Amino acid sequence: MTRRTAYYWKCDEPTALSTVPFDEQNDGSTDDWTACATEIARDVFGDSLLTVEPGPSHNRHLTYLLHCDGATYFLRSDVSGVPDDYMLAESHLMELLRARGVPVPAVLATDVSRSRWPLIYQICEWVPYSSLHLYDQRNELDRVAIAEQLGASLATVHDVTAPGYGYVDTQALAETEVMRGLDASYTDYFTRRLEDHLDELAASGLMPLKEVDAICDLIHRHLPLTQLAQGCVVHRDVAFWNVLGEPQCVRAIIDWEDAVLGDPADDVGVFNCFYDQTTVQALLRGYTRDRTLADEFLPRVWLHTLRNMVWKAALRHRMNYFDTANGAFILSRENTVCLRTFTLERIREAVRFLQEEGL
Repeated sequence: MTRRTAYYWKCDEPTALSTVPFDEQNDGSTDDWTACATEIARDVFGDSLLTVEPGPSHNRHLTYLLHCDGATYFLRSDVSGVPDDYMLAESHLMELLRARGVPVPAVLATDVSRSRWPLIYQICEWVPYSSLHLYDQRNELDRVAIAEQLGASLATVHDVTAPGYGYVDTQALAETEVMRGLDASYTDYFTRRLEDHLDELAASGLMPLKEVDAICDLIHRHLPLTQLAQGCVVHRDVAFWNVLGEPQCVRAIIDWEDAVLGDPADDVGVFNCFYDQTTVQALLRGYTRDRTLADEFLPRVWLHTLRNMVWKAALRHRMNYFDTANGAFILSRENTVCLRTFTLERIREAVRFLQEEGL
């Protein structure tokens, strides 16, 4: 249950403080993991399995394409040994959302026990489309059309509610199949690790201490906006790299490993961390086709933009992403010149909005 102490897992999980790439930390042979993936595939599909092909890997995740009886499946594994069973919640959410019409890959199998293999894994249907981030980097993506489709899908996602807030309680889910959040209030979740993230922002030298203190005061002044009566499913990493499809069409929304029960404005706020206002407004048009936004929705969007940019800035500095070679995979039209400058300016843009339009 290590996620009880995390605000955003990629930033706060036990190995996140290391700047050493996981493949350099890991002593296991890739061939060994491929052999393990092959055994898992045989266990799930039987002797009809044809081939196992290593796929792209990132951080602690190794992936494989499983070609079986003319069909292809996607195996995603976590080989880090970090005691995290959240893939159980992720798979549950994916199936729940897929049943409601959200374009999410079907899940065939999930095992977080490590009882038979020294990894946890999830097997999904293979979606044979590229990441939309690749089209966007080549300036081939119809951002408006894609953002409107994403907004419409998020509206359906946010209709799914459950008691509690923050990360899903995986123990309760495993024992009762009932989904609930670990936190009693959204404010408890929203403020988790806030001081740590702000301290790192100042200690890294990215911002002067006086400015960081002002951001802290501004966030605390706006905490009444986090007093939610109900939490809903929130993806928490809505970006083009987590969408598969074609330049004008969304085919699948992937990477639900950071999903929580929280504020729908958080998903818009995260999207606002990356893209220009034309693209964000297109997302909101799709989102509001069948709903009206509350008056405080936009202040909540910018509050979440600020909260997320604080930890993103700290993590980007920690992982040397401001070195273009290391951070090239997240470069987009907005930050092709300097990711560091863009990151700090987006923080200050959120501050300006909250100072002028917030509480």
